[in-house]
Amino acid sequence: MISYAHEAGEGPAWAEQALSVADLLDDHGFATEIDQRHAHESIDWAVYGPARCTDSDFVVCMASPEYVTAWTTEQLGTDSGQGNFGAREETRAIIDRKKRTGNGFLVWAVLDGRTQGDMPPAERSVNWVAVPAVTALGVSGLLARLRGRPLDSIGQPARVVADPPPSSAHIVGPLPPRFPYFTGRRDLLRKLAESSQRQGTTVVRDSLAGGGGVGKTELAVEHAYELLEHQRVDWVGFVVADQTPRLITDLTKVAERLGAPPLQDDEPAESFFVRIREALEGGRGGSFLLIVDNAEPEVPLADLLPRQGNGQLVITTRDRQLGETLAAEPLVVDVFDPQTALELLRRRVPDLSIDDQKLATLAERVGFLPIAVDMVGYQLANGYGPAEVLAGLPEFNAARRDVTIGALWQNTLPRLNLPAQRLLELFSVLAPDRIPVGHLDSVEFDPPMDSPRHALATLQRWGLIERIPTGSGPTVSIHRVLQDVVRRGTAELAGGYTDAASLLRSALPADVTHPDGWPSAAVLDPHVRVLLEGVDQAESPSVELAMAVRLLADRVATARQYGGDNRSAVPLFEVVERFAHKSLGVDHPDTLTARANLASSYWQAGRTNDAITIEERVVEDSERLIGVDHPDTLTARANLASSYRQAGRTNDAITIEERVVEDSERLIGVDHPSTLTARANLAASYRQAGRTNDAITIEERVVEDRERLIGVDHPDTLTARANLASSYWQAGRTNDAITIEERVVEDRERLIGVDHPSTLTARANLAASYRQAGRTNDAITILERVVEDRERLIGVDHPSTLTARANLASSYRQAGRTNDAITLLQEVVDRQDGVIGPDHPDAVAHREALVGWRREADER
Repeated sequence: MISYAHEAGEGPAWAEQALSVADLLDDHGFATEIDQRHAHESIDWAVYGPARCTDSDFVVCMASPEYVTAWTTEQLGTDSGQGNFGAREETRAIIDRKKRTGNGFLVWAVLDGRTQGDMPPAERSVNWVAVPAVTALGVSGLLARLRGRPLDSIGQPARVVADPPPSSAHIVGPLPPRFPYFTGRRDLLRKLAESSQRQGTTVVRDSLAGGGGVGKTELAVEHAYELLEHQRVDWVGFVVADQTPRLITDLTKVAERLGAPPLQDDEPAESFFVRIREALEGGRGGSFLLIVDNAEPEVPLADLLPRQGNGQLVITTRDRQLGETLAAEPLVVDVFDPQTALELLRRRVPDLSIDDQKLATLAERVGFLPIAVDMVGYQLANGYGPAEVLAGLPEFNAARRDVTIGALWQNTLPRLNLPAQRLLELFSVLAPDRIPVGHLDSVEFDPPMDSPRHALATLQRWGLIERIPTGSGPTVSIHRVLQDVVRRGTAELAGGYTDAASLLRSALPADVTHPDGWPSAAVLDPHVRVLLEGVDQAESPSVELAMAVRLLADRVATARQYGGDNRSAVPLFEVVERFAHKSLGVDHPDTLTARANLASSYWQAGRTNDAITIEERVVEDSERLIGVDHPDTLTARANLASSYRQAGRTNDAITIEERVVEDSERLIGVDHPSTLTARANLAASYRQAGRTNDAITIEERVVEDRERLIGVDHPDTLTARANLASSYWQAGRTNDAITIEERVVEDRERLIGVDHPSTLTARANLAASYRQAGRTNDAITILERVVEDRERLIGVDHPSTLTARANLASSYRQAGRTNDAITLLQEVVDRQDGVIGPDHPDAVAHREALVGWRREADER
């Protein structure tokens, strides 16, 4: 619990600093509440203070410099004591009791660097801590003091938006978090629930029609989470249909869920929509709820919306005529009635003793528009008194028919300081939900931004953003209508785009290829895509901005790829390549990189010929632009050779790789890491060509060189040993392979942990050698653990998990457990069709194996 005390004239600025301290404590896992600033006349302190002190583990009293001066000189103002918990007898008794029992204590925190001796005599010694600045470093002393008790007893953040409850249901697309203060609308929710229960062979269509700010989206989202809670559908989809490009982006995720191909180059949007509609009507993906949000007449929805199938469509739109066209009986969503508006305000400010008449006046002033009522409640909860809130509202006509949320926000925006306006512009060019702000203090804004934390606190206090702590760190959400108001009111958005790129870059994981980085990359994913679309449509973005956005999108696509979602990574890599081509030019180095990464995604997807076509061009362009001897040119040739090898063109791969090895030794030296990698690639091609002894000769040298140059425990050294073991295995030297692989498993478990992906791969390789050596039961024991670990760590549908299950099925077959083998491989085939596609070489090979195994079983 944070209370703050200040003298007259210090209020607004001091309140923002106190709120910023509360935010920082929230960021570090403390469920922090701050008393109702600027509303002392509305608080019954005799009730509020003791209740909050009783409920809290700690009370932090933020004392302003002037307040401390007044205290120590006995010049306290007549109104100052109301904000001081320690000054009230009943509150002080609770604090003293908690201190004696060890259940909490009072901490004084002062911002201006005063010494302990400057504090009130009763509050010196252990109850004093300095907060020299409102930054993560500045509050470190306060955090250390609070963490003097076990963190277990402190509690979790007050409101964490969790993932949907565990069930067979899945969320597809940018479904917003559930609105925590959802109020009323029970009749409309009942009608939506009744519609969902009528689904069967005919898709039920419902439209929610109403003006901006009446809560259509919140209503649809509440319905979605109620269905998820009761597990009434297999999946919930959410797409935004205000513009065709945005709809296509959101539908790409739906297409993945349905196993339908994404939008192809030069393909009309309508044919993509038809493909999704046919998949829905065919029952692919199971029962569903698809929310089509913010539909506009110019978006061609007729081709998308199914009539047959097991699901429900909920379409939200401001256009009532469109709602009538899309659904037989549109549900009209209107403003609140006075009682519901009052109920929402009471839920927002339960601790304030504001009489109902004042709240009713505020609700009536904004025409009972739900989003405006909520904004009023948010401002009250963040320290503004009723008179201040009323004074900040524009005048509307007597009938209140001209009340719009846009008009309310337009009246508020000029009252913001410059950093808050700049931060709002940044938020307006990203996706509206879960914008990461945990790294705000470390963002390298250009030009620098003054006090971004204070700017964030200002936006929050005005109700322009909603702070939402999540499992992956603090985030904020902003209404789409406000985003539109800000974008339309900003003459030049280049600064917002640049700031947004800086914010996302600060939150980008250091290694998007590692599982630890995938959750953070998933949070950034929708924001990067929206930013990419905005910059792509902007007029003449700077080269620096285009390069920054390309890198962000490339990293997000790479995280998808390594996370096992290569089917969605491929279309994003395609978008990135087109963006780089358009924004940077065909010959820019970043464009060549984008093209090479696209080829890599094709290679991963089994589209080897497509990869080769691109990589041959990348090699040609690299040789022309940067020279035949440039390191990037050598890398391009090596990538092309890998694709040749995968396509079975082993001799072509060897020809290139022999040249790459020769050039690398000449240009960068025989001991350079890239030279050793080139030799390892050549050995892999020799092994594939049956030249196993040549492969072993090279790999033994690579192992020796890596041990000498980077040490026996370096990850690249362990990889070199694993490659050598594979060649021993192919040469029939199974015992030699096992000896190496057992050591590799042991070293990886010791060095990088039992759950690291490379450790799991090492175990799988060891199991293959055990199987070849006839130690089938040992192989099964390892593979069952590998499957279990991969399902736990990266999911049941990750390609690496499916490969492990296929290997386990082969071991079951070798052990004579034919039925177990067939059952498991059938599961793999079924899942692979939706994950990597039925035409992927692995999927084809497993289907053919399954047919052969069934034939063998029938013959027996």
